[in-house]
Parts: sequence; C-alpha cells; structure tokens
Amino acid sequence: MRINRVYIFVAGILIVLGVIAYAGYRIANNSPGVISVYAHVTRGNLVEAVQLTGEVVSSSSQTFTAPAASSVAGIYVQVGQTVQQGQLLVQLSSPQLQTSFLNAQAQLSKDTSLLNEYESPAYRNVLQAEVNADSAQVQSDEQNVTNIENEISELAIDAPIGGQVTIEAQQGQYVQGGTILAEITPSSGPTRQVIAPYPGSVQDIYVSNGQTVSQGQLIIQMQSTQLESQLALAQASVARDQSNLSQAEINVQQLPQLIAQQQFVVNADQQTVNELQSEINNLSIKAPFAGVVTAVDVVNGQQVNSNSQILTLAGNSYTVTVPVDQADLDGIHVGQTATITVSTYPNRTYSGKVIQVSAVGTYSNGASTFPVTVSIENPSGLANGMSANVSIVTNTINDALLVPLAALHDNGHIVYKKGKGSSNEPVAVKVLGENTLFAAVSSFALVPGDQILLATSKPSAVTTQNRARLFNFGGRGFLRGTNGRSGSHSKP
Repeated sequence: MRINRVYIFVAGILIVLGVIAYAGYRIANNSPGVISVYAHVTRGNLVEAVQLTGEVVSSSSQTFTAPAASSVAGIYVQVGQTVQQGQLLVQLSSPQLQTSFLNAQAQLSKDTSLLNEYESPAYRNVLQAEVNADSAQVQSDEQNVTNIENEISELAIDAPIGGQVTIEAQQGQYVQGGTILAEITPSSGPTRQVIAPYPGSVQDIYVSNGQTVSQGQLIIQMQSTQLESQLALAQASVARDQSNLSQAEINVQQLPQLIAQQQFVVNADQQTVNELQSEINNLSIKAPFAGVVTAVDVVNGQQVNSNSQILTLAGNSYTVTVPVDQADLDGIHVGQTATITVSTYPNRTYSGKVIQVSAVGTYSNGASTFPVTVSIENPSGLANGMSANVSIVTNTINDALLVPLAALHDNGHIVYKKGKGSSNEPVAVKVLGENTLFAAVSSFALVPGDQILLATSKPSAVTTQNRARLFNFGGRGFLRGTNGRSGSHSKP
C-alpha cells in the first residue's frame, strides 16, 4: 500500500531547530497584543521520494526437477542450508539412461568409422578400380558378342568358286561341323567341297543339283541353336556388365553426396549422445548459484518420475515489488535509486534501483496501483518473505531557497518577510517543489537568512494545546490548523 510522500532535506534539522529557537524567542519577547512566529530562509537541496511497502523475494529462486525417471542415490543438503555455486545438492541414478547412452555411443562410433572410410583416398581408389574393372569386362563382353555374331554369319554359306554344284545334304538335316554339304566342279580345275563350319541344321538350300553357280553366291543357310544361345548369353552379359559400369561411375560421382549424407547421420548420432550425456549430467543436481535451500522434496532411495520436483534453491540476490499509486507513476522510471529498510535491522539501510515498471495495473476500491520492482544491492541478512519499506527518489532540486510550507500564503504565491519593527512585507515567490515540511522557491527579494512569517496569534489563544499545535512538525507544515497552504492569510 502507499504511504505518504516523504522528502529528505539535508538542512531540515537545522531549520527545525532554528524555527523552534526563534519562535520561542518571539513568543517570549513579542508585544503583548500579537505573537508572531518566524523562520529563516536557507539554501540547500530538496530530495523528493515515494515511500511504499512490499515483500522481499529472491530474484533467482529455482526449483529443480528430475530430468528422467530415476532413483535418489544421495541427498547432500538440508532445508535452510547455505550452499555455494557448483556445490552438489542431490545425486540421482538411472541405469536405463546409462544403457541408452552406451548404445548411442556405439552407434556413433560405427557411423563415424563408416564416414572415415568414405572420406579416405583408399575408398575412392576402390570405387575407381570398380569402374575400370567393369569397363574392361564390358569391352570383353562386347568382343565376345562380335565373335559369336561372326560365327553365326558364317552359317550363310556362299559358293567358294563358280561351277556346277552337287548337293550332298538335305534341307532340315542336322550335321556336325566339317560335314560336306555340297561340291562345286568348275569348268576347269579341281572340285571344291562346301563344308559345314559349325554343328547345326540345314535350314535352306538355294540351288539344285547340277546348277551352275557363281563364286560368292549364297547356296546354303544353316542354323545353330547353340550359337544363338551363346549370343543371347553374351548379349545379356554385356547388358549386365554395362549396368554395373554405370553404377560404379555413379558411385564415384556421388561420393561427395554420400560423404555429406553420412556426415548428417554422424551429426544426428552426436546430438543424441550429447542429449543423453546432458541428461546424465543433470542427474547430478548442482547449485547454479550461491543461495539457501528452501525445500527438499525427496528422500534417499526414492523412485522419481521425469519432472518430479526434487528441491528448491533461493539465490542471494533479492528484489522487492511495491504498488505505486497511479498519481505517482509518472515520476517513477527504470534506473531511479531507492533505499530499503526492514524492521529486522532497524539501523541498516539497503541501496537499490528500479528495474521494472509494470504497464499493467490493478484496480481496487476506486484506485489503481502499478507494480514496481526494485533490486537490492548487497542484500546481506535478507530472506524471502520479509516486509520492506522502500523509498524511491522521484526528484531532486539542488541549491534552492528553502522555506517551511507554513510560510507560504495566498495559495503559495506569497511569503511575508520581516521588515523593520513589527512590519512584514509581502514577497512574491515561485514554488519549484515542495514536500510535507518544506518548499523550494525562487524569488529576487529573498536571500538565505531572511526572516519570514509563519503565523500570528493573540496571547489569549496560545493555550497549552495551541502551543503543541504551533510546534507540530508533522503533516503539511509547522502550524496545523485551518490556515494551511490551501487557505489564505491576511497580512498582519
């Protein structure tokens, strides 16, 4: 909740003492008809602040949970214990997680070895050797096809010479290689025999006995199922080995891509290993910062599930969040200094700074407040949940003329300066800032040390009660009563 504005004035105590002394003198020595109370104008600094209350909380509190299903192997702290950064708090154990980690390591090793093989010059040489071998085999297969095709072409038998032909074979007859198929008798010279080049059957005979043929004329067509089978097999070998050659060439061309793919596999394996290693490391719950253990939620030997709460650690850095009234919010900014006190240490003051001003307020009972968070420097001795008083500096007026608020008259535009004798002269002033006790003003007719009127009263009115009210320094000024700053005073 919001308390009244509080203002810090360096010379305030001196002013108060001076007013008391001087006012006492005037009461004792003034004329019997009128009692006048005066104060001195001084020069100094006026510091404005807003005072509020809030709860001290740790800004680095952390609750730890189990990273995986596991068992509690050891608890090394207790609630309330102060720990240092990096200190082991709780040890968990998970054989299943350890097995998964070892399997992931084995897979990573296997895939890394394969990657190294792909990247080695020897592997590229093997691929190139396969290309060379397949290429040579294709050439051999093609030559074999050519040879068989040549043999098959020899089954078309031409007359080796011109002359009269005598057919020795019959159409459809199966003959062995070297069998005489026909004889040709030239007009002069010896008779020539026509021999079957390979085993096969006589498919066609294109001449008749006694017919005269010319040299080179086709006379007999043989057919060899054996050669045809050999040709089919040879052609199939060419197709197969050509496919092998194409694949071998592709393997060479795609080796960089193969290496990249295997590198991707290795990277995925490494990520899995890293994640499992991180989970194993997280089984050792250590303090990420120095602080105090505020809760331990497990016991030794307990089985816990993933994300089960283990313990809570509160750090040594603290903040306090206070509700600032909507009317004061414009004067609150990130970076402003603040002072913090707690009732536990009444003689200790903590320094702080505004680190956050919320843009979202809370409306209640006709008023809106906005949360403002203040960090606390060197928060030794503080603890979560403490109530704190926070004073946020909102404005400072340096080296100004300072007068008590009770000296302001006519709605704050006039002060009465003591003249000669019992006369008081009105002096126009401009109020630069004020608090519950003093105002900083500017005026060409005032200097430090001038005496200014606070109040006047008839002697009969100065009763014991009025005297107490006359020197009451709480509230808006030195003189509490119907004649405050919001009213007007006539010149005495």
